[in-house]
Amino acid sequence: REDFENNSNAAFHFSSLYKEVFQWITGDSINRITQNGTYMLKPLERPGAIIAKIEQIGYPQLSPYYLEYRIPFGFDESLNDPLSLGNFGGVFINKQRVVELSGGELVQALRLLDMTPTTYEEYDEDWYNVALPPGETFFDEGAGIKIKNIRENLADPNNPELIFSVEFLEPRCVRFNPGLRFELT
Repeated sequence: REDFENNSNAAFHFSSLYKEVFQWITGDSINRITQNGTYMLKPLERPGAIIAKIEQIGYPQLSPYYLEYRIPFGFDESLNDPLSLGNFGGVFINKQRVVELSGGELVQALRLLDMTPTTYEEYDEDWYNVALPPGETFFDEGAGIKIKNIRENLADPNNPELIFSVEFLEPRCVRFNPGLRFELT
């Protein structure tokens, strides 16, 4: 099988944050979510794309989430790779963060979160199904945000959409004992 490293057609296009920064997506194409409700995404690579930016109001220290819906079209054609079928109908969930460059400059960056982290043993093979599948819920207890992928609407195949819900709760600090994992190479 071909891995993404060996397949030049297996890369996706820029994420929603960068499309916002580059002003490729603006205005009504960015659904700024700050309250409970049911919302819609439109494919990131199609005209009329709609993304979501979720922000927990009253907690400025919490970074927003960016949500995307991707279909095998344009730069995202690599979703047709048989290994990537686990992403179909899923919500791509990105967490914004600030990164300090070596010169001290702070820049915005996104981390694509893996919604099915135990699927593959190797981390670099786990890219093939990172999206939140239909019917599943992601809960960030520390931020107090629940995201549920309700369904993909393919009634109009030329204009698909993804329906999801967001629920805001009180953020809760959850402490864990640190753990170490050693691997011999």
